[in-house]
Amino acid sequence: MWQQVLGVHLKLQTLDFKVYVDTVVKHNFDIALCSWIAQYIDPTSLLVLFKENGSEKNHSLWEHPDYIEALNSAALEPNTEKRFDILEKAEEIFAKEMPAIPLFHDNSLYLQRENIKNLYISPLGLVYIHNVSIE
Repeated sequence: MWQQVLGVHLKLQTLDFKVYVDTVVKHNFDIALCSWIAQYIDPTSLLVLFKENGSEKNHSLWEHPDYIEALNSAALEPNTEKRFDILEKAEEIFAKEMPAIPLFHDNSLYLQRENIKNLYISPLGLVYIHNVSIE
């Protein structure tokens, strides 16, 4: 499909996990499948991964001075609305430069009976059952 749509020829490799990690860490690839999961409910949870090319998780080695400045400014901004405006500018830089291509987003589906009360599922998908009651 990449050949037909983008004119790009790919040679896929299946690697043992240890070999894959070594390959990615050494940047011995043209394109690699990686995944990230937000650790907390804030855009910076994922944006900081690409802040500097020396970052452990920035396998693309991408770096952009305006992006770094936006993230640094957002970290110091006490006003939430202004902070999110600054982070939006960082996201625009990221989207324009596209050092990583989001291919898919993981989803989780939950079913809950009507008699189960106080079950809380966080925006990150964590299930909290400590206040659950059954009526």
